[in-house]
Amino acid sequence: LVPSFIYLLKMDEYSSRGTSILVIFIFCIINLIIYWKTFYFDISILPIIIGSIIGTFVGMKLVYKINKNVLSIIFAVFTIIMGIGMIR
Repeated sequence: LVPSFIYLLKMDEYSSRGTSILVIFIFCIINLIIYWKTFYFDISILPIIIGSIIGTFVGMKLVYKINKNVLSIIFAVFTIIMGIGMIR
């Protein structure tokens, strides 16, 4: 979404990120309601959900204190590790 907002709609980077997060949030809420009503929601992942919420707030505070290059490296390493984990 972010590249589309930047290049097609000529939004600045920060606005495109915020708008992208809002779109994803709305999509997630709608899907949560649908899955909850059809009983495809497993409540056993509640600790992961709580950890994700806490991690989001911590990440929001840290992202402005970390150098962009360091943040890019961290994201790249994380993406590689997740990709390797998916291959197994």
